Formats: sequence, C-alpha cells, structure tokens
Amino acid sequence: MANRPGRIKALIEKNLMDIVRSEIKDPKIGMVSVNEVEVNSDSTLAKVYVTFFASPHPHLAFEQLKKKEEEDLKKLSK
Repeated sequence: MANRPGRIKALIEKNLMDIVRSEIKDPKIGMVSVNEVEVNSDSTLAKVYVTFFASPHPHLAFEQLKKKEEEDLKKLSK
C-alpha cells in the first residue's frame, strides 16, 4: 500500500480518459485530452488538467465540459 495515491491517480486518469473518449461527442467541445490528475493526501479531492484540440474557443469548450461534469462523475463513481 506504499503507493496508494499513485494507483488512485492512475485509475482516475484512465477512467476519465475512457469516459472522454467514448461519451463526449459534442462538436462544441472538440477533442479533449486528460493531461494530469492530482489527488490530495487523503484521496478525497482530485484536480484534473485537460487540453482542448481543434477548438477555436477553448473557454467555451471548457464551460460545455463542466456542464457534463455531474453526469461523468456518476459514471466515474461506479
């Protein structure tokens, strides 16, 4: 259990990439890449860094992605 935070981080990153790849087909968002996931020391909070490709307005794409956040969190928790 020495590297538990690292395993949790990798699992969250993998699952988020799968959700992004299979579920997000919105042309307003474009292509999304999950760059990094940071997990706090007690694994109760994760910060996710993303990059948008082929999006003329990344700020608008980020807002669209945030709208889908609650639905994606439910999928991630299963």
